[in-house]
Amino acid sequence: MNQIPKIEAPKPKTLPLKTAVIRGMKKRCPKCGEGHLFEGWNKLHKKCSHCGCELLSREGDCWAFMYVTMGAFIGIFLIWMIFFPAPNLYVGFTLLFILVPGSLLLTLPRRKGIALAIEIWLSQ
Repeated sequence: MNQIPKIEAPKPKTLPLKTAVIRGMKKRCPKCGEGHLFEGWNKLHKKCSHCGCELLSREGDCWAFMYVTMGAFIGIFLIWMIFFPAPNLYVGFTLLFILVPGSLLLTLPRRKGIALAIEIWLSQ
């Protein structure tokens, strides 16, 4: 007689998304909140020093989030410039070519931390 395989209910996610994202924004391990994500400014550790969570092997999954957030950031800035135009051309160019790339670079580690946190949350 054929046996019907039992279907198991999905395991509940133990780590809340909000907690993981906040930890990622603080550049801490999304799982434990103790270990640092980065060795320097933007280079991921291989593993969390506290809980052993793999970090570097998940870096490739973060690129899509990074591109989307970069596009959204630039889009918001361009919409802002349409509704609130710069007083002259030089101020507009300064904002466009200095302020936007500078703010994208300054937020890079935090955006990468958020992307890593979401990826770890999805894979639990």
